[in-house]
Amino acid sequence: MTENLDLQEIVKKEFSCQYLPSEVPIVWDSCALQVTLPAMAKASALRMREQVSPEQIEELSTILETALHDQEHPLIETICGINMVDWREEDEDWNALQELLSMIAKNLKE
Repeated sequence: MTENLDLQEIVKKEFSCQYLPSEVPIVWDSCALQVTLPAMAKASALRMREQVSPEQIEELSTILETALHDQEHPLIETICGINMVDWREEDEDWNALQELLSMIAKNLKE
């Protein structure tokens, strides 16, 4: 249980530091989705990977993959609350967050 909380804290720290309103695209156009989002996900995965043991990578990836399917998931609630970006407000924002979390999870495994 403590390990899981530590992993969630890593995600919380990542989003509170790296996904400030000024850092997140205002509009998710094709450039943002095809260039910016993958670059953000890769950088996040690299930073997060440095904070966990090799054994925790799969668990962290699973936490992200689980959360991306549920707007009411506690981790999604936390992400939306800490960086003043309500990723659930607009469909395009929610879709972008889902894709971001999916890409981070994938990049963690690589």
